Amino acid sequence: MGIGHISRLRQWLARRVAALWRETPRPLPAIPDVLEITLRPSPRLRWAIRLLWGLALLYAVELALTGHPAAAAAVCLLAAAGFGPGVGAGTGARTRRLVLDAGRLWLVDGGAPVPVHLDPGSFRLGSHLLLVLRCHGGVQRLLLGPDNMAAAELACLRRRLAPGSSAGTALHSVTAPGSKSSDP
Repeated sequence: MGIGHISRLRQWLARRVAALWRETPRPLPAIPDVLEITLRPSPRLRWAIRLLWGLALLYAVELALTGHPAAAAAVCLLAAAGFGPGVGAGTGARTRRLVLDAGRLWLVDGGAPVPVHLDPGSFRLGSHLLLVLRCHGGVQRLLLGPDNMAAAELACLRRRLAPGSSAGTALHSVTAPGSKSSDP
């Protein structure tokens, strides 16, 4: 490559950088004032719960066949208590909604909205978000991902939970793994 080629390449690169510098940046997509997401049960989570239930029942059958009926009954009772209705981030038939308004989170469960706070135990699981929400009534765990949410809703939720917003401090661990969070 001769000196002439290098000179022309340098000039082309300088023109291209100058053109890029003069371009106006693309506007960011508009973020709605209120983000309202309908929470549907996660099919993957439902199947995982059914698998654990099945394994516990198989173990109970094994215990019963080996002459341990009391232990088999205890395993059945523990499985029923541990994997009963309400386990699994909305496995029931009720419709719930998560509302993010002015930097605050609300959980609407059929009635009036209940204010919730994001627990620092919330984190990102690949393409899913595990939100641990605390309210005066206890703890709610929500597994949100592409299997139970539209991709646009999930992307909008991730943008709204980004650090720097008024909810960003409490929701910081969701968008930046390994970072510190604080309760609101």
